Amino acid sequence: MHEVVSPEEAGRVFDGLVWMLKGGYLVSLYAYADESGIHDGSNAIVIAGWVAPVKQWKKFCGQWQRALNKHGAPYLHMRELQEDDCATNEKSPFYKWKRQRVDALVNDMIPIARDNAVFGLVAIVSKDGYDTLTPLLRIGYSHPYVFAFRLFYEEMRKMLTGNSSLGFVLPDGKKCHLTLDQQQEYGPYAIQAFQNLKRETWGGEKFGQLNFAEARGRDAILPLQAADLLANRIYKAHESEVTRDEGPIKPGSWNDLLRSRGNLFLTYLTKEKCFDFVTRVLSHHER
Repeated sequence: MHEVVSPEEAGRVFDGLVWMLKGGYLVSLYAYADESGIHDGSNAIVIAGWVAPVKQWKKFCGQWQRALNKHGAPYLHMRELQEDDCATNEKSPFYKWKRQRVDALVNDMIPIARDNAVFGLVAIVSKDGYDTLTPLLRIGYSHPYVFAFRLFYEEMRKMLTGNSSLGFVLPDGKKCHLTLDQQQEYGPYAIQAFQNLKRETWGGEKFGQLNFAEARGRDAILPLQAADLLANRIYKAHESEVTRDEGPIKPGSWNDLLRSRGNLFLTYLTKEKCFDFVTRVLSHHER
């Protein structure tokens, strides 16, 4: 049996983690890739995050914890909810969970993440596209994760400055802070891309700071669990729609529910578009 946390306690824990931010907006970030093949053939890297005011995240935490308690789940971690993991991982709290129980849990969690966020943002980068860049164009992008995070930050900057269909503009005097899992291998690359962004004058000042949460799974702060859900589902959708060419998402599926409110924005750099992105960024910031 796991320790049951009350929704009120979840809100207090969140307050204790973000008290230094002094308001503004918080982005919860998660990355997905085929870690075994990231250096030799992984098809894509997905960086995903939800954006909401800090005060809204506290409301989200209470709702998220209440839903976890309803389903008897200690946390949400999508890799552990895969059918083969539920069937074979005796150490997982989701061991022997049936598909119906997993579906019920995730179906309840998606609207909580989707509806509390101002918007969700996803950046998808073709690993093959990164591999085609010349050494000169890779300066500043020492690893495909740096490249993927740079795309995410660039798209985030567009949203913050109102250069999007949403027309979202960060309120004057407020900053957008980012938090991600410190246990993942992508941490140093996220920092490198973030530091590059902060050094630039065009919109870089709208980003406050990048913080790391404790860990994934059981110890991840609740907003990161929502980001894990988004990153996992978009990565799986990319595998289905692009890699295996299985057609569009099905009505009523998890991916359909994530997109149903119209506040999820995706940018996909195909193999051909990776070169265009790098040259556009370089030309803009050299002016």
